[in-house]
Amino acid sequence: MKQFDVNKVNAKLRALMARPDGLQIFLSKLTSPLKTKRDLQSGLRKVLQFDPLGAGDVPVYDLDPKAYGYQIPYQGGAPLRVQPDESKQITIRTYDQVAYKEFPISLLQIARYDYMKRIEQQLKNAIIELEDSSLNAVLEAVISDAAYPLTPVAAAGVNVTPDELQTVYAGVETYVDPAYIVGTSAKLGAMRTWGVDIFSPVRRESILKTGIIGYVWGASLYKSRLFATDRIFVTGDPEFVGRVPERMSLTPMKAEAPRNAKQEIGYVQNIGICAYNGYGVGVVTF
Repeated sequence: MKQFDVNKVNAKLRALMARPDGLQIFLSKLTSPLKTKRDLQSGLRKVLQFDPLGAGDVPVYDLDPKAYGYQIPYQGGAPLRVQPDESKQITIRTYDQVAYKEFPISLLQIARYDYMKRIEQQLKNAIIELEDSSLNAVLEAVISDAAYPLTPVAAAGVNVTPDELQTVYAGVETYVDPAYIVGTSAKLGAMRTWGVDIFSPVRRESILKTGIIGYVWGASLYKSRLFATDRIFVTGDPEFVGRVPERMSLTPMKAEAPRNAKQEIGYVQNIGICAYNGYGVGVVTF
C-alpha cells in the first residue's frame, strides 16, 4: 500500500491556505454543490435536423408545394406559418436565443462551492428548456393546422395502449420512417406496463430492473416535462420533419457592473426552428 508523507500533505495545505481563494477551494473539495433540478437534455436537435451554417450561408430549404411549415420568429414568440415561394423553397428565420443571470460579485467569494460553474450549468439547462419548449410549440402547430394530412388518434383512457400508438406509428410510416416517440414521463412511462406481446421476457426483465424503455419498434423515446401532458408525438426521420439552422453556436458572455457590485453571465446562440412536414408528425391525444 502506498504510504503518504504527512509533512508533504501539510505543506500543500499551508500553501493552499496562503492563497486568497484557498479556503473556498478547500471547502469545495469537501462538499458537492447542491442541485436544485435535474439536468435536461434537449430533444430539439434530435427530432429536427441540425444544420450548422457557414459564413454567408442562407437557411433556404426545398419544400413540397403541398406542404406547409411553422417556424419560431423570435425567442418566446408563437409559431408562424410559412409556405413555399415561387421556387418551392422556404427561408427559415434565425434569431438570438439567450439565457442570462445577474448576481452579486461577492458570491464568488462567499459560496463554499464553485458558484460560477453552478450558474453556467443552470444557464445551459435554461437554453435546453427553451429549445424543448420551442419544439413542442412547432409540433403542436403542425398537427393543429387545418391542412394537417394525418388523422390524430384519440386515446380511450388516460394511458396510451399499444394499438393506439401503433396506429399513429403506421400512419407516419406510410410516408417516412418513424424515428422518435416524444412526450412527458407521465405519458410514456405507462408503456412499461405493456405485456409480452410487445416486449420479450428478456426485455421486460431489463425494464423492470432499470425502468428504461429506450425504444419501441425501432423509434427512440424522448421524455421532457416541457411537453404538453395531453399529447404523444411520433416523428419521422429528422431530415423530413424540420430543420434547426445554426448561425452561431452556444457562446458564453460575461459583463461586470462595478458600480452595482454585480456580474452578469449569459449564454447566447443564433438558431432557427422550423417543422415543415405534417406527414412526418403523428399524434395521440388524451
